[in-house]
Amino acid sequence: MNKKCVQEKISFLKREIKPYLKPLSILFLFSFLAIFSLLRANYNYYDDLGRVAMGYRGWSNFSRYLSSFFSIFLHGDTYLTDISPWPQILALFLMSLASLILLKVFTHQEKFSFWNIISVFPLAINPYFLECLSYKYDAPYMAFSVLVSILPLLFAKQKTGFYAVVIFFCTLMMCATYQASSGIFIIVVFFYALSKWLKGTSFKECFYFVLKSLLFYLSSLLIFKIFFMQTSDTYVTNILFSLKEIPMGFIKNLSHYYTLFIKDFKIEWLILSIGILLSFISTTVLKSFLEERGLHVSTYIPNRLNEGYGLNKKAIKKIYDEGYRLVITVDCGISGIDEVEYANSLGIETLITDHHEPAETLPNAMAVVDAKRKDNKYPFNQLAGVGVVFKLIQAISFKLNLEEKEYLKYLDIVCIGTISDIVPLVNENRV
Repeated sequence: MNKKCVQEKISFLKREIKPYLKPLSILFLFSFLAIFSLLRANYNYYDDLGRVAMGYRGWSNFSRYLSSFFSIFLHGDTYLTDISPWPQILALFLMSLASLILLKVFTHQEKFSFWNIISVFPLAINPYFLECLSYKYDAPYMAFSVLVSILPLLFAKQKTGFYAVVIFFCTLMMCATYQASSGIFIIVVFFYALSKWLKGTSFKECFYFVLKSLLFYLSSLLIFKIFFMQTSDTYVTNILFSLKEIPMGFIKNLSHYYTLFIKDFKIEWLILSIGILLSFISTTVLKSFLEERGLHVSTYIPNRLNEGYGLNKKAIKKIYDEGYRLVITVDCGISGIDEVEYANSLGIETLITDHHEPAETLPNAMAVVDAKRKDNKYPFNQLAGVGVVFKLIQAISFKLNLEEKEYLKYLDIVCIGTISDIVPLVNENRV
């Protein structure tokens, strides 16, 4: 390989990496600031005490061979000296990289907005991983296991054989560093398939993707179990259920995890999460339908923390500046009288779709679709927000003489949104 060829490859790598340096730096800096007090505390947790005192590794006893191997290079010796907070800082970098890969996988973009970056920020500093970051010695290997669990999705569009090889090696590395990360790949695969389906990929293709991904993954787990895993049953255990015990054991563990999750979430966060889910579902249905009709559509979901819920003047101004002149609201807008007037003053037409109780005065929009209007003539007024959207695309389909399947194919998503909105499951809300 000549010098010119090497220089070209280096230049290519620089061009490919450069767009991601800024978001990676932001994620790392924010994560560092978030756990700065934890680093300053310099506290030795249970798993740290023995290593601080005697410098042993001990991870191989739990089949964490890579953790044991990598630690030699990180600490510069087989005897592990306390070099904190550097292992935790390395863990933050690896988690920031994992967050960036997750963002790339789901957006397929090279440039990310500030809110894109913030959306993956919790991966590193969520309460369930903060415990891992607390460990002076374990932290980087735990973070590495998360990284290699997400990494295969970068190659999801490659040839099946190559994708299978990446899953195989990444799964082995995950198992050899921290087996508690074994559920991450499965979750990411399901959400990736869901995002593809919502963007128009056929259900059959999405199902095949999930099936092959899980097949490769489970095969890799099986190989690790048969050839590499040592049985451990101390204060932690890797003993698996027998085939007979799997159904009840799975249900019992799932119930336990669900109980812990709900217990940890305050009611405010549950309400916020449900609100985001409903906005996402309703918006996705309408956006997908309109894009299939050949229209250029963009979505805007308000930031609940600083914009509140629904229409607001800041969002309208931003939409105007981006060149849009028609706004269709989803599950909001019925009380946005001032906001609609502001939109009118900018030359933006507004179509309101909502299912909340209207006030005496309706917004001065080009149309206000809400079954709870006093002058409503529609026979059922208990539709969810996504139900109103469904009725809108149904009406458009009638107007354009489209076949029933063009709007009925969204019914499964509409059902999920209807249940999530906690409306009475009667009449049209019941399939």
